[in-house]
Amino acid sequence: MAKRLAEPGETGLTQSIAGTETGVIMGTVSYMSPEQALGQPVDARSDLFSFGVALYEAAAGRLPFAGATTTAVFDNILHQPPEPLASVLEPIILKLLEKDPNDRYQSAREVLVDLRRLKRAWDTGKLASARRPVAASPRRHWRWAAALVLTFAAGAVVERYLLNRPVARPAMRFTAVTNFAGVESHPTFSPDGGSVAFVSDRGGQSDLWVSLVSAGSLVRITNDPNLKTRPRWSPDGARIAYGRLNGSGLWDIWVVPALGGTPRRILPEATDPAWSPEGRRLAYANRATNGIWMSDAIGGNARAVTQPEAGLLHAQPAFSRDGRQIAFVRRMTGPYGELVLVDAHVGRQLGPVQLVLRVDNLLQYHNVLVEREIQPLRQWSLASSGVL
Repeated sequence: MAKRLAEPGETGLTQSIAGTETGVIMGTVSYMSPEQALGQPVDARSDLFSFGVALYEAAAGRLPFAGATTTAVFDNILHQPPEPLASVLEPIILKLLEKDPNDRYQSAREVLVDLRRLKRAWDTGKLASARRPVAASPRRHWRWAAALVLTFAAGAVVERYLLNRPVARPAMRFTAVTNFAGVESHPTFSPDGGSVAFVSDRGGQSDLWVSLVSAGSLVRITNDPNLKTRPRWSPDGARIAYGRLNGSGLWDIWVVPALGGTPRRILPEATDPAWSPEGRRLAYANRATNGIWMSDAIGGNARAVTQPEAGLLHAQPAFSRDGRQIAFVRRMTGPYGELVLVDAHVGRQLGPVQLVLRVDNLLQYHNVLVEREIQPLRQWSLASSGVL
């Protein structure tokens, strides 16, 4: 928040309390909402409270919840009402400064509606009978008028910033799914989100395991020494496709029932399986041609979707949510690759999406592409248009 310059003869009443104290929540204390001061979850209504503090200060020349110490400021924010304002802005500002978030404006759009209504009344002269400072000094009158102009300008800020800001998301909560000794990798959620399939070297060999997210019940669904990678659930949750290294050092795609059973090889010299949304097709990386291919759900009727350029490798396909497009990684010379879209039916490339550094795993693609980098390990998301 900007600090208002003190007028001659005034003290700097708008200075926020600075410094870090034990037990003090970091932030500009004087502008904190009650829920923020209490360390509770906050949403857009907390921002509206801070906006109200700024408007009050502009209109009154003082903070609504001042205090000589941090504790005093917190007490005023939590328990004391602001002093009334001799201003047409008072109804809007006091509603912004309600202690209970449910009593405040619920969205920036509601604030904008009232600001526009006030501006229309101002423009048409209907504010003549509205509350104004009685016997105001020139300095007070200037401050009131400046605050009103500032409020109208703030309407544009509300419209441009608060209305278009991302929706607040709940805090992330982390829960351990496994506690094996060794390495677990390539996790993937079941379609209903209730289970996770992953690769683990528990017991000294690479196998697929399935765990319930809630109960932590673990089931090993393969039992052979061959290296495995990138399990993928079928849309109905009944099967899991995965890559398996054969004795010749080549990858094949296998399918196993999700609750365990006999694995079956369906595609030789292939890896990176990806189910279509309806579950009738598999896209995959063909290691014989280095292109993206597609087959039916049991490995039959395979056909090429892409023809890789000389020296390049196409890998890690993922269907769009409607099944009409496939995103894949086009690996280039060195540590670089591109995300590329292709028409799933005719194989027409729709152009590169975004140059990325060392793409390791394309996790999902529908309206948003998500990829993971190796160095450093990060999660990224970008729209299918390529905009980060």
